[in-house]
Amino acid sequence: MKKAVLIIFTFISTLQLFAQPSNDQCVNAITLSCGTTLNNQDTINAVLEDSNSCIGNLIGEDVWYKFEGTGDEINFVLVMSNGTAYTEIYESTNNECSGISIGNCIYGAGFINGSISTTTLFSDIGTTYYIRVGNKINDGPIEFSITTNCTPCSAPAGLGVTNITTASADLTWVELGAATAWNVEWGLTGFTQGTGNAINNTPNNPQNITGLTSGATYDFYVQADCGPDGTSTWVGPYTFIATCLATPPYAESFEDFTVSEADFLEGNCWTGTPGSIGGYNWEVAAPTDTSSTDTGPAPNLSDGNYMFTEASAALGGEVTNLISPSVDLSTLADPEMTFKYHMFGVDMGTLEILIDNGSTTTTVFTVSGEQQATENDPFITATIDLSNYVGQTIQVTFKAIMGPGFRSDIAIDDITFGEAILGVEEFENATSLTYYPNPVENILTLNSLSKIQQVRIYNMLGQEVKLHAPNTKEAKIDLSNLQSGTYFAQVTIDDAFKTIRILKN
Repeated sequence: MKKAVLIIFTFISTLQLFAQPSNDQCVNAITLSCGTTLNNQDTINAVLEDSNSCIGNLIGEDVWYKFEGTGDEINFVLVMSNGTAYTEIYESTNNECSGISIGNCIYGAGFINGSISTTTLFSDIGTTYYIRVGNKINDGPIEFSITTNCTPCSAPAGLGVTNITTASADLTWVELGAATAWNVEWGLTGFTQGTGNAINNTPNNPQNITGLTSGATYDFYVQADCGPDGTSTWVGPYTFIATCLATPPYAESFEDFTVSEADFLEGNCWTGTPGSIGGYNWEVAAPTDTSSTDTGPAPNLSDGNYMFTEASAALGGEVTNLISPSVDLSTLADPEMTFKYHMFGVDMGTLEILIDNGSTTTTVFTVSGEQQATENDPFITATIDLSNYVGQTIQVTFKAIMGPGFRSDIAIDDITFGEAILGVEEFENATSLTYYPNPVENILTLNSLSKIQQVRIYNMLGQEVKLHAPNTKEAKIDLSNLQSGTYFAQVTIDDAFKTIRILKN
């Protein structure tokens, strides 16, 4: 009798060992909930319900799970002990198995052994998600555990910036959860979080920020504030540049540009566009640059960095442009632009100056062919009358057209925008203006035969940083509180002015 009982017990145990999983069919999917782990899951004795798959008919025997959307950010972690697992997630259109199809499969991937973390999903309240786990077709069954992770406060996405000006911008993002308030932090690019400008618990999206510096680069981060559900992770940085707008008197001598043999593309609010064929481009050169043989200025002919076109590897007729920042002429009664150029080389091409006022682009200056007889001949100064653009904002393009051969390097330097004034020689003859030391550590001294009415100090962006009205023949200007760099002093004497470049140590 005992023997019969043992046989029956063995038969029942064998049936249990090889029974189908209870969730072998979609309609019997096991419900998953946040923060729980189901251990000892497998596909042993499972039957393939549907060979259709959103990952290429690779799933063999499978089992099913479902999750009721909570509005949270979710992901599922599978830990396998053997075999290759394939996982799919479907978003049902009617919260039933009949509402799933290849068309609403929102995730699918295959993994070999170890831990698997599915993509992060943002679950909608009232939507049922079905999770299908199977072994590789014609492969052996798998054993695994499945964990459901929920984050109640979803991080925003889709960061962006709109309505950028010289001093303000609107920061935007996409809210993926239900948050109605956010924390924002912004500052100059590369800042360490916790040291930036913080805006906490703002209901605004977009969020306006002010106090930007023209042409400066900024980062911002955003975090959802979900009240009792806490806060999301921070998202960012998103990087943007405040609109470049120069206010005269504005001067550019390229001293703060990085010297490089690479194509100049952008920097300090200037942009460059290399030739379309290749090899012809603007570059930033040091004063010691030797350039190519029989073309370009001699070393140390310029008193600092300058821009030049590199024609060595280019084809004749190529075009490269150097474009200034926008320049606001509204403060000038009689505006003009001056610049220096050097065009030495038997293959010399053409330099054109184009003015864009936002509605039309006009060529206002053209010079072609070799203009210097030797590389040691000095730069030539050109003056462009901008009186037709009084009250307007313009951009200037220095358009270089390569000549027939490589001896076609064009160089430019010392670009200024300001009021039309006496020529430099007339000004200096009338005033005998001298100044020292330069470079200067703390005190800049200026002397003139006539009284110095006013001295305005500007940074490289044309922003006034110091104003002094001595009304004496000698003026001492304290520059000790200025950072090291290049500045411009506009000195007014007898109602005429001259702009000089100052190097602050």
